[in-house]
Amino acid sequence: MKKLITTSVLSLLFAVGAYAQNCQAAFTSSTSPANPSMVQFTNGSTTSNFPGHQVIYDWYFGDGNSSTVKDPVHTYAAAGSYGVCMLVAMVDSNGQWSCYDSICATVVVGGVVPNPLNCTASFWADSTSSNASGINIYNNSTPVASGAVAVTYMWDFGDGNTSTLQYPSHQYASSGLYNVCLTIFVTDSGRTCTDTFCHTLGVDSLGNVFYKTNGPGFSLNVFDPATVGLNENTLEQVSLYPNPATENVTIDLGASVDGNVNWAIYDLKGAKLATGEISEMRSDISLAELNNGIYLLTIENGTSVSNHRLQVVK
Repeated sequence: MKKLITTSVLSLLFAVGAYAQNCQAAFTSSTSPANPSMVQFTNGSTTSNFPGHQVIYDWYFGDGNSSTVKDPVHTYAAAGSYGVCMLVAMVDSNGQWSCYDSICATVVVGGVVPNPLNCTASFWADSTSSNASGINIYNNSTPVASGAVAVTYMWDFGDGNTSTLQYPSHQYASSGLYNVCLTIFVTDSGRTCTDTFCHTLGVDSLGNVFYKTNGPGFSLNVFDPATVGLNENTLEQVSLYPNPATENVTIDLGASVDGNVNWAIYDLKGAKLATGEISEMRSDISLAELNNGIYLLTIENGTSVSNHRLQVVK
C-alpha cells in the first residue's frame, strides 16, 4: 500500500499510542448512482469527553489528496481501488494530543465506466436480385463507423482470398460452395469489440445449391443496405420478433400497407421452404417444420420487398 500518512504524523502517533484507548476511529463510504466516482465518507468515530479539548480529523484518500473535514465528499479521477485512511485525535489547548486512533480500508471506486461495447457482424443474401452469375449480399453489421466509433472489416471468401473493404466484390474462379465469413473489429472511446459471422454461399452446375449456373465461376457482390431501391425501403418498418425464434415468429408490418402482403422463407441454398399471406398488421408464422439454422424471410407488397435474416434455435 502506498504511504498514506506522512512520517511526522506517524511518529507522533506512535509517541502517543498509550492514549489510543480514549479515541476510536471508524468510517463508512458510499457512492451515488448518478456519479459513481464521487464517494461520501461518513465519520463514525467516538472520543472521550475531555474538557478544553478539540477533536480533529485527517483523511488520506489514497490518490494523493487529503481533507480535515469530519464527513468529507471526495471525487476520484479514475476508477480503481484506493487505500483510504482516517485519523481521529483529541488536542488540548496547548496543541498536545491527548488520544488518537486511525483506521484504513480499501474503497473500490467504479468511476464513470461506459457500458460494454456491443457489435454484431452480419450479412444476408438477396435472393430476389441474385442470379446465375452472381450473388448479392448486404453487409448490415452494427455499429457502423461514425464519430469516435472506428470499424475494421475482414472478409474471408472461403477460397483463400480476403478483403478489408466494407462493401467488396469478389470473383470466384469456379462454381461450388464457399464458407464466407465476416469479422468486424470495433473501437469506441477505449472500448473494443469483435464479432464474426459466416454463411455458406455458392452456385452449383447441378442447380441444387443456390442458383443454377453453367459457367465456370460467379461473382459475390457486397452492398450497403442503405442503397436498397426505394421500393424495398417502403417496407422498412417491418420487424420480426422474437429473433432468434423457436416455434413461431411474428411479422409486424409497423404501418398500414395497400394490397396483398406475402411472405416466403428461403434457406441459404436459395430453396423456398414456405410461403404465406399476411392479412393483419401482426401475423404469426409457424417454424415447426424448420431445423436449427439461418434463413432468409422475404416480405413482398406488390413491387416492394423487405428481406430479413431469421435464426431458428430449438
